[in-house]
Amino acid sequence: MISILDHISQDKLDKLCEQHYAHVLKPSFSPHIIRDELKKVISIHGYNNPTQVNIVSYILNNFKSIISSKPINLENHISYFKSRGYDKHIEGHINKPFRVALLNAFAYEKFRKWDSAVKLAQGLDLKSCPYCNAQYTLVTKQKSKNKLAFQLDHFYPKSHYPYLSLSFYNLIPCCSVCNNSKSNKPTNMKGSYHPYSRESVSDDFSFCTDNLDVVKAYVKGKTKFSVKINDEEKLSVKAKKHLDDYSIKKLFERHDDIVEEIVWKKFVYVEEYKKQIRTDFGPTLFLNEYDLERFIIGNYTKKEDTHKRPLSKFASDIARDLGLIR
Repeated sequence: MISILDHISQDKLDKLCEQHYAHVLKPSFSPHIIRDELKKVISIHGYNNPTQVNIVSYILNNFKSIISSKPINLENHISYFKSRGYDKHIEGHINKPFRVALLNAFAYEKFRKWDSAVKLAQGLDLKSCPYCNAQYTLVTKQKSKNKLAFQLDHFYPKSHYPYLSLSFYNLIPCCSVCNNSKSNKPTNMKGSYHPYSRESVSDDFSFCTDNLDVVKAYVKGKTKFSVKINDEEKLSVKAKKHLDDYSIKKLFERHDDIVEEIVWKKFVYVEEYKKQIRTDFGPTLFLNEYDLERFIIGNYTKKEDTHKRPLSKFASDIARDLGLIR
């Protein structure tokens, strides 16, 4: 739903990624040094057949790339293991304890609980779930420490790719509903929208309502409003998959009351009234047209602000569909 690159430059992401790599190299969350733990997988835990040695050696030799690479390059690492049949070992089909040893070496659960994950989330400044834009993803202040009020999804599931457990571009702040919906389904850049890609499902679909419902509301008063996907039958396979994976239509059908409120505003905020508001209060309150639109619908209307509040795409799409905003 949201491309993180809509509100953060690639340069800033690169700096956040460098900081993340430094935290992974020398974790503040634990004396656990990942590279040392990976070596122990072979030297102490006894997973030392040639294939397992090759897997661990590759991870060690490409450690920075695995932690810091952009999504498309992470898929190169996945392809490397798959082309050699190593994926069966890594995913535990041949030796489940070896997969568990890799997961333990990367120690994601420790990372998730301590300040490194908080710093990553604060740096991204993502306040709503990038998959659905229906729930908050906030860092909350507790008495003793900051806490993540959301989950971190692994775009490439750690159950399949334990060596990507701490990869910067594989850690997606998201709501629990989307994380559970996605679960450990295998995903890739070709078939799914990656939040760190400039490509966004928001560009490929929009919400709308039935114009007949609006007429009924004006003539008869209160009515139930439908929530639809504009030209749903024309959507790409990729867009349909995203909407289906995260149950987007069913999720937003529950917000018909927001559609109702926007319809009310359509009848109230006619152009003459908006003109009067601009005359009386702008630019003291409303520095530009976007500020006035935000005031009217009670949410952000610019694409680069979608991440700031849940339901911003939904509200702005419906408002545009009704002609309330431009």
